[in-house]
Amino acid sequence: MPEIPQPPFHSILVTKQEETLQFMSLGNYETRNESVMDLITIADRKYNFPNFDWLIINTDDRDIGKNYHNIKVFSFSTATDDYSQVCPDWIFDHWKQIQLDDYEETCNKIAEVGSTEPETNMLGWRGAASHPNRNILVNLNSKMDIDAEFIRCDRSNPDRLTCVNYVSLPDHPKKWRYMIDIEGAGYSARLKLFFFSKRVLFLPDRP
Repeated sequence: MPEIPQPPFHSILVTKQEETLQFMSLGNYETRNESVMDLITIADRKYNFPNFDWLIINTDDRDIGKNYHNIKVFSFSTATDDYSQVCPDWIFDHWKQIQLDDYEETCNKIAEVGSTEPETNMLGWRGAASHPNRNILVNLNSKMDIDAEFIRCDRSNPDRLTCVNYVSLPDHPKKWRYMIDIEGAGYSARLKLFFFSKRVLFLPDRP
């Protein structure tokens, strides 16, 4: 096990030696680390990775660079044109905290709902107040035909967040004809699911 200081980001140390995967969780948010470790294990069973030295998988939303104390770092996103150290995110397993219990099942539900007429012709969005651009969108509510609100989650049950104005991912295309994905603290984990919706999706530019 490499001796490094605790990283200032949530992450996993992983290696494969003598045909065996080894993991060490270095700070975890919700159940991201568990999902990433499960996904790596599933992929290794299918593809039988060759042995590899220790590397770090950054499980936060933002790219933090390519190395940490001389150990290669993989992230879910990058703000550069170099994608050589970008890896799939945890949501391909689940995001049960927001009622996404299974990735493929949720994609299928979104596609099914997207094949029907929406309840409104509005552009809709729900999310956290994690970037000034989101404030701009919410402030347009009173000026345009937009249904955009911040959510404030009750985290008393960390495995199942609740909030009064929550809209599930399958309910996005059910509720709105148009959707928008707004820049937040880092990359957007839910964006890939919106592409199953058969709705017009607006994507303001972001790093």
